[in-house]
Amino acid sequence: MRPPDPFIGRDILNGQFQILQKIGSGGMGAVYKALQPEMNRMVGVKILHPKLANRKDLVSRFRREARALSDLSHPNTVKVFLYGELEDGSLYIIMEFLEGKNLNQTVRTDGPFAVERALPILAQVCGALDEAHRAGIIHRDLKPENIFLVQSGALRDFPKVLDFGLAKVGERQLRPGSVILTQEGMVFGTPEFMSPEQAQGKPLTPASDIYSLAVILYEVLTGKLPFEARSTTDFIQLHVTGKPIQLNERVPGRSFPPLLQEVMDRALAKQPDE
Repeated sequence: MRPPDPFIGRDILNGQFQILQKIGSGGMGAVYKALQPEMNRMVGVKILHPKLANRKDLVSRFRREARALSDLSHPNTVKVFLYGELEDGSLYIIMEFLEGKNLNQTVRTDGPFAVERALPILAQVCGALDEAHRAGIIHRDLKPENIFLVQSGALRDFPKVLDFGLAKVGERQLRPGSVILTQEGMVFGTPEFMSPEQAQGKPLTPASDIYSLAVILYEVLTGKLPFEARSTTDFIQLHVTGKPIQLNERVPGRSFPPLLQEVMDRALAKQPDE
């Protein structure tokens, strides 16, 4: 039997937050739903696995995500309220609690989106990224799982950009002593959505996020990726050298506006300055 989660049912930060249940987990840590009684609201609490607390690179990455998010205020970026270290040395980020599904789950449930549904979602994500880019922050790991759809008032598909854990933060955002683990020549991210320059470990610019966003839009519209690949290595190679399959060739019986293909061609160009 798996041992019980030590955080569930625990009060943290002098009783300010009561952790109720785990809602997600990954290699870096777990995300919990928690109650903030003073504010009468639910929050999300992301906690770095305590066993990773002695890994300087991961601690730096976790702190960088918190720092990056706390500097951003765009409505389509997940809000961070607080971050720091618990008594036992675990690092935490307290953020808004989101109810809904990520883009990947939504496309799997609903099937490929109509252009009229897909474009407003991705346009709002562009707004969130624009703010980040102006602040010197590149996301570096955009994928459908990192775009969460919530209901906001009458808006059914209100996207929130998550997980700036790989964010490349400009020098003015870094505190003294931060470890910069995203040195040139090191490859991080998700292969299916990586820009050619990221796949090659080259320096990144905001254009890299635009490329990843175009791959996401392509998949949202067609249910498929812009290349036929059998493995992760194939994807990386095709991002660097392959020609994306045209939208109109991807879904039998469906056609897309010519202007949309022009935008896609430009966003999926191999050279960042294109």
